[in-house]
Amino acid sequence: MIIPYPLDLFAGRVFSQFGEDGIINALVHAVQPPKYFVEFGCHPKECNCLVLDTFGWNGLFMDAQHDTPLIHKEWVTTNNINGLLDAYKVPQEVGVLSIDIDGEDIWVWQAIERQPWIVVIEYNGHLPMDQTVAWPHRDDFKITGLNYGASLKALDAVGRKKGYALVYSNGVNAFFVRRDLFSNAGDFVYDAVCRPWPDPPTIIGDPIKAGFEPVEG
Repeated sequence: MIIPYPLDLFAGRVFSQFGEDGIINALVHAVQPPKYFVEFGCHPKECNCLVLDTFGWNGLFMDAQHDTPLIHKEWVTTNNINGLLDAYKVPQEVGVLSIDIDGEDIWVWQAIERQPWIVVIEYNGHLPMDQTVAWPHRDDFKITGLNYGASLKALDAVGRKKGYALVYSNGVNAFFVRRDLFSNAGDFVYDAVCRPWPDPPTIIGDPIKAGFEPVEG
């Protein structure tokens, strides 16, 4: 299977914030994943997988604040994520995983034992695109200014170790696809798909001095 390159023209918004709906739709059509999603860190009316739900996919929404007929109220951590997926009877073959928990995203992704076909994960676009850093792991983390999350390059390092290729980023979310699912991963060169926070492009000058730490894949 081949993923179209570049993906920029596919960006489009239905329920997502920054055009993620269109990118997910393009990836789904390209690799034809199982029609099951998991999203944690979501809003009842605005999130990445809501459009998949309207298309008849099965799935699981979790969020630390919202408790609705659609969303299960759960505080997701590195220690409980696999137990939660088991408790909610999430299948081993997940089509789309979306992670947006405002800071612990990279650590929770590292902890997840399942291997979704497509991963959408938030990164800190204020961090330099060439540095592999993240805010230190802490289960009760709260955002303070720009001190949160991981750089895109840190997520790319983790993704590579888990068998994924970075195929798109928009300054807020990164999109990964399992390398065994498509044949043109070589088209998606990091320097061509990395993007900083778009408006304004504020960059943290020295992440290590600011409290971030280096990350290994």
